[in-house]
Amino acid sequence: MSSKIIKVESPDVLASVFGSFDANVKLIEKKFGVHIHNRIADSGEDVIVVSSEDESAVAQASAAVTYLVKMAKYNENITDQSVIYVCDTVASGN
Repeated sequence: MSSKIIKVESPDVLASVFGSFDANVKLIEKKFGVHIHNRIADSGEDVIVVSSEDESAVAQASAAVTYLVKMAKYNENITDQSVIYVCDTVASGN
């Protein structure tokens, strides 16, 4: 199983990325066929873990999550539409 860990700087950013009732990550999981969850790292930081048997899917989903983390840091509102747009952009190789 392949996995990627993405550090998140605050609980607010984490909540924004996951979305209400985890709706945002569910869209990403469905699009790329990955599993996404959060946990506390040994260092005490919040992290998002993206995992799958498919290494390419992990890379693409991680890129999408990383972009959403950047959006959340700048207080941009993350909507279903923005998640779909980011996923489609990453999937097309841009």
